Amino acid sequence: MTKGSCPLRKIAITGNIGAGKSTFLHSLENLGCYAVSSDDLVHQALNENRLIQKKIGETFGKDVLNPDNTMNKLALAEKVFQDIRKIKVLEGLLHPHVMKELQKIYKHLSPAEHKAFVVEIPLLFEGGFEDWFDTVILLTAPLSIRRRRCIARGFSESDFALREKRFIPDHAKIDKCEFVIENGSNPQQLQKQALRVAKELSL
Repeated sequence: MTKGSCPLRKIAITGNIGAGKSTFLHSLENLGCYAVSSDDLVHQALNENRLIQKKIGETFGKDVLNPDNTMNKLALAEKVFQDIRKIKVLEGLLHPHVMKELQKIYKHLSPAEHKAFVVEIPLLFEGGFEDWFDTVILLTAPLSIRRRRCIARGFSESDFALREKRFIPDHAKIDKCEFVIENGSNPQQLQKQALRVAKELSL
């Protein structure tokens, strides 16, 4: 993918599960950036996009669909999310759609109205999407802290372990990022980091 012609800076926020990406995204949004969660686009596609629903039904079986052919997300989760190979197949159906949606959104943004286009995209490097962005921010935190955060959100130990396997380790991504944010403390410190990044990027 090539970089867009719009002068509005495209910023990716990435990192492993439980690193604090959403909090950092909202911090930049509050500073005047246009913020998008790729996870929200995935949920929207599963809930509303009939073509995506049809492809998933054809791939994983009609039992992942409701009688009206909408997505039965509980059935899909039970069939897919305990098998890393099936997860990758599902991602292959969803990720191209998400990138197309991001490109559509970006085309309609104005630098006069927003300071930057910021996207929370967990599997940035795993999906090979990093070249589309001008700046990449990596959120990191110790494994024990990330696990505790996820369990507090309702994840089981096995859910966390399975999702963790899908990510490239932080140490393999650090050199590819313009900013690396350590988020092992509290939201107030993370907010200070967001202000620092915004200042360095002249946002």
